[in-house]
Amino acid sequence: MRWILAMLLSAGIASAQDLRAPTLAAASNFGQGVPRGLMQAAIAAGITDFRDAVYWDLVEGEDGRFRYGPARTRYPDRIGQLGTGMSLTVNNGHALYEDGATPLGAEAIAAFGRHAAQVATRFPAIHSIEIGNEFNSANFVSGPLRDQGLAARARAYAALHDSVARQVRAARPEVRIIGAGVHSIPTGYLTLLSDTGIFARMDALAFHPYDTPVTLLDRQVALMRQVPGLAAMPLEITEFGTTEMDAAPGHLMRMMCKAALSGVTRLAWYPLHPRGDGFAPLLTRAGDQTPAGRAYALAQRRLTGQPVADVSPDAATPACLFGPDVTMVWGLPAP
Repeated sequence: MRWILAMLLSAGIASAQDLRAPTLAAASNFGQGVPRGLMQAAIAAGITDFRDAVYWDLVEGEDGRFRYGPARTRYPDRIGQLGTGMSLTVNNGHALYEDGATPLGAEAIAAFGRHAAQVATRFPAIHSIEIGNEFNSANFVSGPLRDQGLAARARAYAALHDSVARQVRAARPEVRIIGAGVHSIPTGYLTLLSDTGIFARMDALAFHPYDTPVTLLDRQVALMRQVPGLAAMPLEITEFGTTEMDAAPGHLMRMMCKAALSGVTRLAWYPLHPRGDGFAPLLTRAGDQTPAGRAYALAQRRLTGQPVADVSPDAATPACLFGPDVTMVWGLPAP
């Protein structure tokens, strides 16, 4: 059966609400290469917030000095020059410390935080630091920690988080600290993180709900908020997307509704441009908008920042009212 999604102009409907539609960002991957003209094309398409990395092993030399040579280490300058901003993800190790594995020792942990603070200081366009990337998953953790359990990962993550938070705040106190960066909505692992006390030292929690059906997002987030320390935590979905190209525009729009009702303040679509993994991009390699990109632009113009209310007529027909005059409704066609 085919999903139906509609956005309607709703005359005369208004409601006072605390919830607002999240702002939009894009996972840009400029840290792995900066295609010519793509940044300008993204900004022309209305994309003004990027999620990206400046990889540690590319900028810190054997003498401990930081140098920014290749374009993929200097691109945040251009982001700032174009009047836009970005969040910086820090996750990877460096060959100078523990053979490039995920840091576990005191020296490597301190160096990990120093890198984040140095990059944040070098590039004023960085408004947030996202610490870790899917630390609870089978990927993105290396070395001895990879074969240890989630309790060990939680303790190791907490040490890295606090090293980054302490040093970034000393260098640029206005930069927001985004923590966890978890795959899915893993309440068990988040409880282990809660036990370390780090939730009190982050400004927002990031998660990537790839395996959560959008219609269930608000219910799963409600369960997540039962974890100690998360009841009032600001939330960001710093990666979401789909491999179903035709369904991508609807997926993005439905997520705007359910993320807003979950209290999510920022959404970052993955990816900005084709990554070779089958996920639907916002732009082609030539910089043209895809159907997902056009949906993103529409959401950026009409939905972001608007007050949101749940106006679902029944459990089978989710609906959101954005501001005074836009209602989004979806469901299955009648038999």
